[in-house]
Formats: sequence, structure tokens, C-alpha cells
Amino acid sequence: MFSDIFKRALSRAVQGTLIIAALVSAASPSFGQDTLALSSGTAAANGAATLNLSLTSPTGSEPAGLQWTLTYSPGDIVSMSAVAGASATTAGKSLTCSASSGSYACLLAGLNTTVMQNGVVAVVSVTMATGVASTTINVTNTLGATADGSALSVTGSGGILTAATLPLPTLSGLSCAPSSLGSAATSTCTVTVSQTGGATVALSSNLG
Repeated sequence: MFSDIFKRALSRAVQGTLIIAALVSAASPSFGQDTLALSSGTAAANGAATLNLSLTSPTGSEPAGLQWTLTYSPGDIVSMSAVAGASATTAGKSLTCSASSGSYACLLAGLNTTVMQNGVVAVVSVTMATGVASTTINVTNTLGATADGSALSVTGSGGILTAATLPLPTLSGLSCAPSSLGSAATSTCTVTVSQTGGATVALSSNLG
């Protein structure tokens, strides 16, 4: 009999817990998942590239402040800098970043409670090291703040930076002066190729 009484009491306790949990869930605001995504891109011949960091927020979950850290292999990146994007400047926000080996930490905030809308919140300028074919830049330590100062969960998505592939040089011109040679004579020839900027071209001739 004691067992039956205990079971009924336990059942009523479980039911009460479920009801309380349901009420708490109904009373709590439901936020969607905010995301910061870094675009991928191709670096120019000098290694320079510009990447956009974009915010995506469901309605009712727009942040009034953001923080994030860009992480990368220190040997792959020569320099990195960032400025506030259109979505941030429109909301009156300023960007402050601090660089260290392999990371670039940023705080985006303003002296107001205006929330930022979906779009580019930061424009990142990157210079990739010579000889690197591609490198990954991760978006980590992401966090947002609502207009009332509450913490807002934000996920980060990184991008890939790839070096531009230069076309192979081709012969576009050949001229010699004089063009006809006698015995033991010499001539100076000029070869023109289609590409400049450090390409190595081997010249040879099989004519007697």
C-alpha cells in the first residue's frame, strides 16, 4: 500500500513539474539563431583581398552589439584590418579590433540601443603570404547583446581565401637587329611575353 501511495504522489509531482516547465517556456521569449558569416574570396596577385562579415538575425533577435574573433594560421596571413560595414554604421555602431598572432578580436558597439539589421557589419581587408595557395579564416568567440543589454547567442561561420592563379606567359613578339647574320657576326634580339610581374622565362635556340 505504501508503494501505491508513493507512486501516486510521484506521478502528481511529475505532472506538476511538467506544467511549471510549460508555463516557464510559454512566458520566455523565443529567439532565433543569429549568425555571423565571413565570405570567401580570391586574393589578388599581391595577396590582397576584401571579405565581408555579414549578420543574419531572425525578426525580434537583432543585436545592438556584437563581438567576434577571426582566427587563422599565422604563417598564412601577413596583415588584417577591418572597418564597420553598412549595417553597423547605419545603426550608429563603431568597430574596435585588436590583433595578435593568429587572431583578430573585434567589438562592435555604440552609445545607443539601436539594433543592427541583416547585412554587412564589417569589411575585412586581408593580405595573404606569398606562396600560400589557400587558407581558412574562422569566426569564433561570437556573442551578441540585445537592446536591454542581455546576452544573445551568435554562431560564427568562416571563409576560405584562395590565391589567384596567374596564366602562363606566352610569346607575343620577337625581333632581332640585324635580322640577317654573316659569318662570326652577332645580333641582339628582343623577346616580348604576355605577362610581367616576376615570371621566369627560359630562352633557347636550336638554330645554327
